[in-house]
Amino acid sequence: MLARSICVAIALIICTSHCHGCHIYDINATKALIEIKSQLAEIRLEEAKQEEQLAEIFRRLNRNCLNSSPATNGISTIPCEKNEHGAGWTVILRRQDGSVNFYRNWNDYKNGFGNLDGEFFLGLDKIHTLTAEQSQQLLVLLEDANGVKSYEKYDRFAIGNEQQSYELHTLGRAAGSAGDSLRKHFGLKFSTYDRPNGVDPRNCAILYTGAWWYEKCHDSHLTGKYGDNTSGKGINWYTFRGHTHSLKFAAMMIRPVNK
Repeated sequence: MLARSICVAIALIICTSHCHGCHIYDINATKALIEIKSQLAEIRLEEAKQEEQLAEIFRRLNRNCLNSSPATNGISTIPCEKNEHGAGWTVILRRQDGSVNFYRNWNDYKNGFGNLDGEFFLGLDKIHTLTAEQSQQLLVLLEDANGVKSYEKYDRFAIGNEQQSYELHTLGRAAGSAGDSLRKHFGLKFSTYDRPNGVDPRNCAILYTGAWWYEKCHDSHLTGKYGDNTSGKGINWYTFRGHTHSLKFAAMMIRPVNK
């Protein structure tokens, strides 16, 4: 439409240069030029809208990892984070204020629950898919009640599928300031209060009001009750603050090993 208007305007202007006194052509040429200006203004407005849309997309990309791989079984938007350890970390667990109850059944942990903008667990099915599709590293961020922060990073991390009870079958070398409180759980199956798979004859999920890869029972327990300093029942990382200090903040996140 714009190209046609420009052509008409040019033709009319040429015509007027050879048709002295043909003021009708001057009028038509003026109308065509006005139409061109109007359409150019619309184009500039549309370009401005597109630029704002692109800016919003980039803002969202800073908040979320967009994964379009068909192998991720419907995972389309998963929370992502950039921190002092780099960018591209997919958050799989976050505890920060006690707003979400983590004492839940097997299906809840299988599918995931909570608020992606606050406390949540991504879901064992999704975590399995992500770790099976591509080798992942694990980052654990911790903060105690006094605001002291710490971390532990594992260079490999993966869990099995539901038939394997989401066994923690891959756990690489650990490095960081928090200490390795996940090693004790390596090779163990995930347990909830309605499906205990731990090696302890007691139901550790009920005993410590959470869900985890329990042994006898845990060295780490990031699904415990928020703010509960009863031994083993809170949010614990034994080598950081022991079993009687429920952490104020805890997060687990994964990232492909090649990043």
